[in-house]
Amino acid sequence: GPGGASLTGPVTLKLARAENSTLARLADGPLQLAGQLVADGSGRAALNGLSLAAPGLALKGSASLAGSAIMVNAGGTTQMLGPVQLAASGTLARPALRIALPRPGYGLRDVTANVDGSDAGWQLALAGGSPAGPFRAAGQIVSGAGPLAIAVDTLSIAGLTGQGRVVQTAAGPFAGRFALAGSGLDGEAVLDDAEGVQRIHLLGKGRAARLALDTPITVDSADLDLTILLPAEGPQAKGTVALAGVERGSLWVEQVEARLAWAAGKGDARFSMKGQSDAPFALAGSVALAGDDISIAADGSYDGRPLRLATPAVLTRVAEGWRLAPATLTTGEGSATLSGIYGQRQSWQARFDKVSLGLVAAFYPSIDLAGRLSGTLDITVDEGGAPRGIAALKVNGLSRTGVATSSRPIELGVNANLAPQGSIVKAVVVRAGAVEGRVQARLGAAIPVELAMTDGEPGVASALARRKAAGVTRLLLLPLYPQFSATT
Repeated sequence: GPGGASLTGPVTLKLARAENSTLARLADGPLQLAGQLVADGSGRAALNGLSLAAPGLALKGSASLAGSAIMVNAGGTTQMLGPVQLAASGTLARPALRIALPRPGYGLRDVTANVDGSDAGWQLALAGGSPAGPFRAAGQIVSGAGPLAIAVDTLSIAGLTGQGRVVQTAAGPFAGRFALAGSGLDGEAVLDDAEGVQRIHLLGKGRAARLALDTPITVDSADLDLTILLPAEGPQAKGTVALAGVERGSLWVEQVEARLAWAAGKGDARFSMKGQSDAPFALAGSVALAGDDISIAADGSYDGRPLRLATPAVLTRVAEGWRLAPATLTTGEGSATLSGIYGQRQSWQARFDKVSLGLVAAFYPSIDLAGRLSGTLDITVDEGGAPRGIAALKVNGLSRTGVATSSRPIELGVNANLAPQGSIVKAVVVRAGAVEGRVQARLGAAIPVELAMTDGEPGVASALARRKAAGVTRLLLLPLYPQFSATT
């Protein structure tokens, strides 16, 4: 073409390892970039059918360059962050990057990141959902004249607001302070240079604090003191956490204490807690951390009866997320064995033998039920949210346990066969040896289902928000409390 040679043809670029540390972690191995190059010799070029593949990611899209103007659109999946959509525009001198992460893990969802180039460096804006509710943050990275600086202009989450600024020292580590306060909580992260090593000191205090979650949490007092060092050989951490008077619904935790020590890729944490749900409980244990493995040992009591892990529960980081090896929790009168995978795809296997429903109430206080659960379940939930698997469960002596309510006990049996194309659920209710009712339900394919709790997580507000965002205009509510569904 005029002004230069035209080029057309396939392009393949292979990298044994990405130089950028973030990209290297995402790729988790060799990278291959491929596409169809079209260049007309006038400063315009396009890479059509672009693909970026590695053990840890797979992206497809297109890219173009016209003079200094750039345009990139790509989407795909990563093992670390799940599905991702990328869009870049602007110029080489001032690019604008948009990143969307629907399910990046760690309880986060629908995270968006906007990164805009400027004369001074980069402007950043983040937003999304978290277990603590929606969050927003805005800041900048100053990389022009002078030392590198990172500033958080605004941060908001769960009624807390924060801001701060750190500047890179001549020795390399950053120095400065980030602060977070509100709702009775005050915390700060102080960064400084510890003989050429980055040190981060996390301090936090809470007095009569209240976190505005779906189910609010109040805390009489909270204290955090944690020091983190980041030497070249790996991070180190040491600190303590103490909580008192924690209330969530009808769950009351009188006291929690924990200590952490971590160095050379290994660590140890010890914890103890006691409180009251529908009955008093106490628990103490330890957590051993080594590479991709977490081992948890614990024992205590519930309602005066022993409660312990028969053997340590072992969690291992795998490509799909975290895998729990079979772990058995024993009580004075029953046991539960649980195993599975938690990540973008969830898969759980469980076996129950006369497990008190009071234990469930300790974690979900709104479930004011008594009875003993036996049976098995094997359930998988894929990234699309469609469950599949089987459940065969029986509850003996099911009744309400609330102070202001009571009910005569029943026997409840449930068998379920779940599949994306359709599910079948059968149940039978027996009282005093006589069958009082039978239920058989068939659920068609492609019916989205959300679990929501009035006093727990996931909460009703967040579940409704997700259905609204998905374009749902009609809802069918199915109450699961026996006092509302008339099963007792």
